[in-house]
Order: sequence, then C-alpha cells, then structure tokens
Amino acid sequence: NCSSTCATCADAASCVTCPAGSYFYNGLCQVTCPSGFVASNNTRKCVACPTNCVTCSVDTNDSTTCLECVDTYFLYWQ
Repeated sequence: NCSSTCATCADAASCVTCPAGSYFYNGLCQVTCPSGFVASNNTRKCVACPTNCVTCSVDTNDSTTCLECVDTYFLYWQ
C-alpha cells in the first residue's frame, strides 16, 4: 500500500517514483528540494548541485550548473 504522496512505491514507507508536482529525495516525494539540490522535471528527482554550491540549475540531461556558492566561495564562469 503506497503513501498518498507516491506515484509508485517499494513499500508503505518508501516511494520509487513521484507524481507531477513533487520530486524524489531520500525515499520520499517532496514538493521542493532541499538546499544544495535542484528539482529535475525530467526525472522527477532532486539532483545534487555541484560541490560548494547552494543553488543550481538543471538541464534536460540532469547536468547541473552552479548559480550560487556557499560562503567563502565565488562563481567563476569560463
């Protein structure tokens, strides 16, 4: 029996896929992703930002680009 927040699940406590409007993170479906992650509309998952990134963007291949760094780090665009 799936949680009402899951599209499909492994068991009552663990989601496998999430419905539209939510994203998979740590076995659960969430409406927003935590800091350091970005929501992928392609895979419906929270994708980790690059190291030392607070916020990032994600493309259709789930490749991420840093938009904001953690304290003491600065963006360097090549």
